[in-house]
Amino acid sequence: MGDAQLDYLFHHIFLPIQLPQRSDSHNGQGDQALVDALLESIDAFRGGNDHAYYQQWSTIQRSLRTFGRLHSKSKSLSRTSLETAFRDAANGEIIILHIALQNSALLIQKKQIGYVVETFETSPQSADVLAAQGALQWDFPSRAVVIPFHKFEDYSFRDELATFLEKASVEPVKQYTATTLKAGSNAYESRDTTFPAIIGQLLITILEVPGRKLTPTLTRKR
Repeated sequence: MGDAQLDYLFHHIFLPIQLPQRSDSHNGQGDQALVDALLESIDAFRGGNDHAYYQQWSTIQRSLRTFGRLHSKSKSLSRTSLETAFRDAANGEIIILHIALQNSALLIQKKQIGYVVETFETSPQSADVLAAQGALQWDFPSRAVVIPFHKFEDYSFRDELATFLEKASVEPVKQYTATTLKAGSNAYESRDTTFPAIIGQLLITILEVPGRKLTPTLTRKR
C-alpha cells in the first residue's frame, strides 16, 4: 500500500483536524484501499472464537466485496456489473451504490418484504450548512421504497434500472448544479454540491409505481 492510500485511510477513518481541501480519492484507489482495510478487519472479526455473528459478518463481507467490484475502476457504474449484482443478491445482502455526479447513494437490500431501495444525499447543500444553528443535523435515508420480488427479479426491470444508474453515474445534469451570472448570462460553474433530484426524487418516484413507499427508521447524523 502506497503513501497516498495510507494518507487516505488516515483522513477518512481518524478524521484529523487538518483535512485535504480537495478530493484525495486518487481515481478510486483511496476508496479501494478503504474497502480492502474493512474486509481485512471483517475477516479478523469473523474468524474469532465467538461464532455467534458469523452469518452477519459474512453478509457484510459479501456486501463490501460487491461494492468493490462495482466501483473498482472509476466513479462510473457499469450496466453489466449492476445486472450481475442485482441477479446474484443474497438474502440480507446490501448493494451499495455511490452515484457521485448526482451527489447520491443507494442501498438496495433483499428482505422478506421485497427489495428495499433507500436513497441518500452524500454531501449537504451549502445553504443548509450555513443556515444551521450549531451542528448540522442530517437524517438518513432521504426516501425509501420497497419493490416486490417478482418485479425486481424480472430481467427487463433490472436492465432498465441498471441502464438508468449507469447513465446517471456519467452524465451530470446542469439543471441541478449551481450557476453564476457572467456577462449577463448564466454560466455553468461547479461551486456547490449537486442537488440529488435525479436519484432522490426522479428515480424513487419511478420506483414507487411498481413498488410502494416505505417509511424507514431514520438515522440522524450530527
